[in-house]
Amino acid sequence: LVGETVLDVGGATGVYTVGLAQHGYKVTWFDHSEQALEYARILCKKYAVDAEFELGDAHELQFESESFDNVWAGEILEHVFEPEKVVAEVVRVAKKRAIFSTPVGEHHMDPLHINNWNDENIQTLFREYNASIEKIAEGETEPSCFFIIVDKP
Repeated sequence: LVGETVLDVGGATGVYTVGLAQHGYKVTWFDHSEQALEYARILCKKYAVDAEFELGDAHELQFESESFDNVWAGEILEHVFEPEKVVAEVVRVAKKRAIFSTPVGEHHMDPLHINNWNDENIQTLFREYNASIEKIAEGETEPSCFFIIVDKP
């Protein structure tokens, strides 16, 4: 909702940061890459949106528990060495909900994608969080993305 805080974990180029800010959220961009940070700052300036910027490791988020109303972790679980730790950290810093997306199956031989997600291992990853997990398809193709929501009590 407008005015709520959002942490954009794995913010990369800042595309989601810009979109969320344009919809009235108070966004904090977060990533490990200094190069991505510079690009995200440029993109936010181009679209005249305000955001906070933080560098760090998604495996050990430097924020207090429940620091953000919502946390968006889009397209990062395929890139991290310990997805269990990242999920736990994202859920920990979310006050209301944590939202994830990640590709289904093989990743077109992308060397930056070290995890391949399927129905079984995505369910296992989110088992303890009572998550809502949906497969999203683009058009009439096979599902290409898992969309996962963890609502906190």
